[in-house]
Amino acid sequence: GARLLESRALIWSCLGFRRLGEMAKGRDACEQARTIAAELRDKLGTARAVNNLANIANDQGDLDGAKHLFEQALALAREIGDQRDVSGALNNIGIVLAGQGQLPEARQRYEEALQIQEDIGFKSEIPNTLGGLGDVLHQQGDFAGARRTMEQAIAAARESGNESAEAANKANLGALLIELGDLSGAERNC
Repeated sequence: GARLLESRALIWSCLGFRRLGEMAKGRDACEQARTIAAELRDKLGTARAVNNLANIANDQGDLDGAKHLFEQALALAREIGDQRDVSGALNNIGIVLAGQGQLPEARQRYEEALQIQEDIGFKSEIPNTLGGLGDVLHQQGDFAGARRTMEQAIAAARESGNESAEAANKANLGALLIELGDLSGAERNC
């Protein structure tokens, strides 16, 4: 009852504080949510609190801490069978691994997340995952693969109505095309 609602409210507070840049307050709210969720044996609430703690760690540049927490969230999401949260955790681990320069591992996580998102029809997240995968391919020097993946990301963003993902992926594609010397292509795509 009430304790479960309190935990959920704290998770939303954590998210709100994080978006406002109030990381210490966000971390405190998430820690409280995680404690309550654990007491209630609410694995979904625990997974979401841990995921938010991982996002805060990532925002603050603690990539090792973020990775550890995202892996905890992934294990919990897998345990309860929540495929959306599994794909989200895999995507987030991909982001961290890419930030650490572990590109083959990042690519694997993005591909796992993408497969789940396609399997369950989680269309709103597909553009973000494709975008991350495209960035990794770019960093690995697979320019054709990066371009193809970024174009897929833009199309998926349009299809799902995700305007921010569309804009971000267009910017990334434009940067890739400029790097490749295709200025007219960059102009058309941005």
